[in-house]
Amino acid sequence: MEDALSEEPDETKIARLKREIRSLKMKNEDLIDELTDSKGELNACNQIFHDLSTLRKPFSQPPPEILHSIFERAIPPSFIISSSDSFLPNSLWCHVQAQKHAVLNVCRTWYMIGLPFLYEVVSIRRIYQLAHLLRTLKYSSLNLKEMIKKVEVLCVTPDWYRQHFEYQLKVLFDLCPRLSSFSYASESPRCPLPPTIQLAALVVVPNITHLELITYIEFDSLQNLLQHASPHVVSLSIFAPPNPNGTAVLDILFRRLEDLTLWKWDDPKPFVHDWKIPHLKRLTFDSHFGEVKLIKFCEVHGAGLQYLHFTRANYVSEGWWHPPLPYKPRVFPDLSDSCPILQHIVLPPPSERLIHKNVKWVDVWVSDRTLDEARTVRNSLQSANLPALKGVRLLPYSELGHRLNLPLLLPPTLVSTTSDSFAIHLSSDVAICHDVGEIRWIKPPCAGDLDEDDLKAQEHNDTSEEEIDEPNDTLEEDIDDGDSVSDSDGSFIPDESDSEDGTDYSSDGSADQDWDPVTKELLVKDWILMDGLETGFSPLHDL
Repeated sequence: MEDALSEEPDETKIARLKREIRSLKMKNEDLIDELTDSKGELNACNQIFHDLSTLRKPFSQPPPEILHSIFERAIPPSFIISSSDSFLPNSLWCHVQAQKHAVLNVCRTWYMIGLPFLYEVVSIRRIYQLAHLLRTLKYSSLNLKEMIKKVEVLCVTPDWYRQHFEYQLKVLFDLCPRLSSFSYASESPRCPLPPTIQLAALVVVPNITHLELITYIEFDSLQNLLQHASPHVVSLSIFAPPNPNGTAVLDILFRRLEDLTLWKWDDPKPFVHDWKIPHLKRLTFDSHFGEVKLIKFCEVHGAGLQYLHFTRANYVSEGWWHPPLPYKPRVFPDLSDSCPILQHIVLPPPSERLIHKNVKWVDVWVSDRTLDEARTVRNSLQSANLPALKGVRLLPYSELGHRLNLPLLLPPTLVSTTSDSFAIHLSSDVAICHDVGEIRWIKPPCAGDLDEDDLKAQEHNDTSEEEIDEPNDTLEEDIDDGDSVSDSDGSFIPDESDSEDGTDYSSDGSADQDWDPVTKELLVKDWILMDGLETGFSPLHDL
């Protein structure tokens, strides 16, 4: 081949090379054209992306199911937030209510999805709120009645208002088909429930399965209520009534009762032993219960008991300034025979070794100032006296005392290793942390809390010379002028005396309002504005 090329004339070689060069030029031109086209397409894409960025639509709402799930995780649940703290300054409960109202005011979609979170638990903190709630349920275009599952009455009910109160409760129960829980928790020995108030509306509501009567009720009234509620109540929490004084004791059968809480029962009344509670599983005592009385009670009702709880009432009361918290040691009897399937015990630090052959979990109420001592007690529980024991937890007495069901809400099986630890953030600076063997309450210090230096200074002042008492004129003026002091939560739960228009966006969730589709804002009805001008409580016979 090489010989053939070498023999090729020069003219032929030149012609061939020209043809090859011409072909290479054409290929080069084609490549340049393709590159130019690619650059054009790239520039067009860049222009499209630029145009889209300027025409981008605002964030579209996720599906309602996703929004509902977000709200479930963002809004602290009602079973953790105690409404009994709502009257305290800067309470967490009030902040949660403000959060719910803020969600409702974002847009109509958020309003419709967030409304059940506001109305699920209705808290009547002032007596006039019940009338406002009934008007809202009657006149609102939304089906609010279906959203209410629990009603709490936290206000004091005067005797002169009993007829209106009884009537309003009956109307409320009739209006709310999904209402399953009722709590009357005006826990004040100075203002007990008047004996003329019978809470008769409860006896005709078979769908109420959770009943809390945490107030002083006459023995006859209490027996009457319990007799009518006994067929359907599953959870019962009652205050110790006065002695029956010769009144006939009823033999009550609680067919479905599984959870029983007894408040201030220093001595179990004889009629409790006459009750028949065949399905009792959980028992809580908020009292100084003696060893002998406990044994007798468990012999009668302990056969199916799985959970036994003694609360913070076993401590010496902490003062307002939280001095070091001593505890009253408890001698806990062996209940292996009377409570054979008992698995979970919650109690203050016991003074002697706890004995039970089947108990698996022990929770101990502690204070921050007795934490070291409580840890010593926890170590002492790890012994042969509890052969089935799987774990011991420390519970925060000081902050979560109102939540007696905390050990049930956060069962001990949740955290077995450090990788299982978690925290429930109730706000930006408040959280419940569950670590291995301990539940902690994380929050900023309250105004007025004393640290160790303050406590030492206080002890020094107590032992120093007697101080000269100054007249407390300022305090007397504040008390006399109490009506002019707004509520601590008045910024978003205005009282009649504080609110400009008299509208009460209160704990009952009955913000008497609706959504205006035209203005896309919450609309307060005109007749509600007139409520702020009322000085009395008008009858609700038109309801």
